[in-house]
Amino acid sequence: MTTTRHNPRTAAVARALLAIVPMVGACPASGDETASLGSDRLVHHFDFDERDDGNLEDVPKFWVRFGGPEFPRYAQGVFDTTTGRPAPPSFRLDAQGRNVAFRYVGPKIPVSNANDYLIVAQVRGHRLEHARAALSAYYLDFNRLPIASTQRFSELIGTDGGQDRWRRVEILLPGGGEDVRWIGVTAWIVHPDVWHTGPRPRRHIESRDTDASAWFDDIKIYRLPRVSIETSAPGNVFTDSSEAFLSVTVTDADSIGLRTTLEVLDAFDNIVRTAELPIQDGQSTAARRIELGSADNGLYRAHVRVRTANKVLADRMLVFAILNPLRQDRQIGNSAFGVVLETADRADPIVELAMLDALKVGAIKIPIWSGSAHIPDLIDGAATTDTLLYELLKARVAVTGVFAGPPSDLVRAAGAYQRSLLAMLNEDPDTWN
Repeated sequence: MTTTRHNPRTAAVARALLAIVPMVGACPASGDETASLGSDRLVHHFDFDERDDGNLEDVPKFWVRFGGPEFPRYAQGVFDTTTGRPAPPSFRLDAQGRNVAFRYVGPKIPVSNANDYLIVAQVRGHRLEHARAALSAYYLDFNRLPIASTQRFSELIGTDGGQDRWRRVEILLPGGGEDVRWIGVTAWIVHPDVWHTGPRPRRHIESRDTDASAWFDDIKIYRLPRVSIETSAPGNVFTDSSEAFLSVTVTDADSIGLRTTLEVLDAFDNIVRTAELPIQDGQSTAARRIELGSADNGLYRAHVRVRTANKVLADRMLVFAILNPLRQDRQIGNSAFGVVLETADRADPIVELAMLDALKVGAIKIPIWSGSAHIPDLIDGAATTDTLLYELLKARVAVTGVFAGPPSDLVRAAGAYQRSLLAMLNEDPDTWN
């Protein structure tokens, strides 16, 4: 969504709002702060130092290889007694031209619904020109089956400028869910057919690394306080500052010695609201309502931080906006301020409608054809889109349809070799009319 013909009175707020991306940041803390969370928060540690424990196998205990056509048997994982972080041994995967992955199936790593979990690890790539190494973590149900919707991946690691070096990666697993029982972990090397999901150029030849490896070491799982920060406003945009509030929940299985603070900052980093928040024990998950008062129009961000005496255990951030109604009403034919709904990064039409109504736009351009295989066209007749159009017309907004690209069904039919809208319209009309 982009603005057009800015009204000076609202342009500053609109530039931020019309990206229409409700933002919730979930970063536990900076790398330096989480580097030493302490043994009281450590749930499990994979250091792969198993020779002294009697493991004489080639593979660390309880790690099993993925099977199937994309994960052949000759792509393997082994102990490496010469390399490690901070010291050998480590777990090394060798791709040999194909994908390879090993997952942990050993003693259960239990979880508490009152907590979030942070997984940190050291990963080092070797000759990963096309392939990438990554770690993933996810929750398991009571049958020890992965809950697919909970899987999170670390940063993809390649070989930086031809140099091998250890990289610290993190994964945050938000807590909650009735079916959640344990944590699962998987180490991966995957080629572009897996990690690069975008369309390929015409006559593209997929390259593979035939002698690529990655080391994994010092994998630690930490228990963190569970923090949730939400608003009730569509798209996190309040249209009446007197009704603006945040819903904040902080739970932890062991809250002794913890302190939780809320800070609300405006777009210029001025603190406009602070509060001390209680920490619940996980048995009660009722959200605390934080009134924001009569605030000026603008873009804000709220930070909830959970600290011990000298560490930040959790830092959650939410971006929201306050846009009180403008004084003037819409006028028929008044298009001094309008917006363009772009194909990419669209929100739910109900959220869009709330934001457009708050901005009192006089004109709107909306794509009739999306130009995307994954986004429905306007003419597909989705009920929510019909509601959006009906309410806009009822509010006397000038609505203009535009072609953002070819129809979505033709894009799907074309596959990876998409045609431009101009090329398609130059063809026989019977193919697209």
